[in-house]
Amino acid sequence: LNRAKIVYPLIGYNTKLDEFPNIKSLALEILDNEGISVDIFNSKLLETYEFKGSFRPIITKPLGLKILDYSEDDVFHNKCKLKIEFSLQKGSYATLLLREIVK
Repeated sequence: LNRAKIVYPLIGYNTKLDEFPNIKSLALEILDNEGISVDIFNSKLLETYEFKGSFRPIITKPLGLKILDYSEDDVFHNKCKLKIEFSLQKGSYATLLLREIVK
């Protein structure tokens, strides 16, 4: 248990969108809405910066999550402040975790 991960492709010049039909239709719709041509992924510039594409887990758990301090906030009255410590795997964003904590 705790080993299986559901992943999604990060699009790059090596990504074969035909292998991911559901993602392909969504990706093409987003690119179209943003006015971006799919041909951009064939650019030599992307190869220069090794933007070949990858996979990222849809859900990841923070590692070593610790509550270091929890107390009343002296600036925002009737609120609490929280000091935490954690690590995330490559490609995960702390801002997204923090957004979920403060909901």
